[in-house]
Amino acid sequence: SELYQLDSPHGICIEVRGKHKHMIIADSGNHRILRWRPGAQEGELVAGGNGKGDGLDQLNEPRAVAVERDGSIVIADLWNHRVVRWAPGASSGELLAGGHGPGKDLHQVSWPSGVAVDPFGNVLVSDYLQHRVTLWEPGAEEGKLCAGGRGQGSELWQLSAPSGLFVDAAGALFIADSGNHRIVKWAGKTPQGELVAGTEEAGFGF
Repeated sequence: SELYQLDSPHGICIEVRGKHKHMIIADSGNHRILRWRPGAQEGELVAGGNGKGDGLDQLNEPRAVAVERDGSIVIADLWNHRVVRWAPGASSGELLAGGHGPGKDLHQVSWPSGVAVDPFGNVLVSDYLQHRVTLWEPGAEEGKLCAGGRGQGSELWQLSAPSGLFVDAAGALFIADSGNHRIVKWAGKTPQGELVAGTEEAGFGF
């Protein structure tokens, strides 16, 4: 596809460079990440774009993106069951989390569908199939459980197919708990989340 086209875009985030703000887009169907400047007619390739695959210069339906302070892009690489970082100008990525196939061990992630970076530089990952969110410290070989991970369910200490993530300036984690049709907040080392939006029942129509 051309750089003015997208195919099934999923995650977006905002990159701030001085006074300028750019969109970073997970162009999932094209297995690439684009930067889109305000008023631009096409994007700029910043990661992937080398076809679908599991090489570190490739992506396989990237689902979510986050930006680190140094401008590196953190990517939830869905079908590769991993999270990778692409430094500015890099021609390939660096493995941050997972990459060992889907599974329940803490060195694995299964269908990562959300990523966020906390104020301390840790990367948080929505582990969609394991119904948990894990925290990966810089250089870690496995994640630490920080939300869910006690089976799929609707109790406030459980998650069901978590997807999007957001971390506020205080480090509180907000989770799109998609299977439970709700948004929950996990702050500090609390044993369960706090309901902030939605219920356990889906709502349809307007």
